[in-house]
Amino acid sequence: MSKSMFDSVIFDFRLISQISLFYSIENQAIKNQKLLDSFIQNSFTHSLIFTHLFIYSFFVTMKNIILILALTLSFFACDSFTTTNTNKPTTTTGNDRTIVETSDNPVTQTLLNMRQKEQALQAKINEISDKFGDEQALFELDEQQQKMYVEHMAKLEEVMGSAGWISSKKYGKTACEQALTIMKNAPGERLENHLDVVLKAAENDEANPEEVAYIHDKVLMHQGKKQLYGTQIAFNEKKGINDVYPIEDEANVDTRRAKVGLEPLADALKKMGIKY
Repeated sequence: MSKSMFDSVIFDFRLISQISLFYSIENQAIKNQKLLDSFIQNSFTHSLIFTHLFIYSFFVTMKNIILILALTLSFFACDSFTTTNTNKPTTTTGNDRTIVETSDNPVTQTLLNMRQKEQALQAKINEISDKFGDEQALFELDEQQQKMYVEHMAKLEEVMGSAGWISSKKYGKTACEQALTIMKNAPGERLENHLDVVLKAAENDEANPEEVAYIHDKVLMHQGKKQLYGTQIAFNEKKGINDVYPIEDEANVDTRRAKVGLEPLADALKKMGIKY
């Protein structure tokens, strides 16, 4: 082979090699570009997924926080509603002014303590009455109860001696209710001197007229007079049963009862098992 032919072959071989290398590099570049595009696409997809997860987590977290806050606020809101035996203050309105009512008030606390003792003793009496047979224990508890009523009325008189009438406008509804209940339980002779006070208080919206009606009838019965509202029950010797104490102008008793907020007499007596 001549030298010129050999050089031509070598040149063609180098040219082919270079072309093959070029195509190889080009193919690799295309593959790399595809890999890069795929990576970018996947990265974008992952970024979207991460973003969505972040937004979802954020809203779930905020929802839980709002729920916790709502439950906390509802707890404190419910806690603000209290009974008369708690120390949380309540308010009543009277004479265009706000009155703060709380069991921490010395007057209210004194009256509540007395009423709680009366209720506890009454519960014992009810328990023994349901058992039957223990008449002696029932008699002793009844004596204890009557003695307690007298003592509590004396204590109430001391309180009124320094504080005046326990007006619902001045001391709050709770204190006034306890005072009226203590008076209702007291003997009639201890109420005579206070009748005018409670009647005036009822007229001035400083006492519940329904409760005052009980006190009024009790005083009238003690004085041997006929009652006005039919709230007092006494033993009828002729019938041998408990019966409503005689009523003044009985035909109009329900009219008087309605004025003070009492239900019809027949309905009230029916609940006590008394025919009228």
